[in-house]
Amino acid sequence: MTAFAPLPQPFNATGDPPLVGVEIELGGLPESRVADLCASKLGGTAQQVDSHIWRVGNSQIGQIDIYLDIFLRNAESCGWPCPS
Repeated sequence: MTAFAPLPQPFNATGDPPLVGVEIELGGLPESRVADLCASKLGGTAQQVDSHIWRVGNSQIGQIDIYLDIFLRNAESCGWPCPS
């Protein structure tokens, strides 16, 4: 099978196709490296859009946002593991 089955409702309430979000958890790489890897494999351009978020725009699969989970971001700021 090479294609997804059609959605039971192919359009949202405004008549647009629905958007899909996918979360992939990984560790050990900085956000900038993940953005560069995504751009090299999926096309598009990687850029930092704020202090914690990188974005790959115009990739083969659309926009990709890369950021640390809030728990990991907080742990990183206090020096993992955080003192109790």
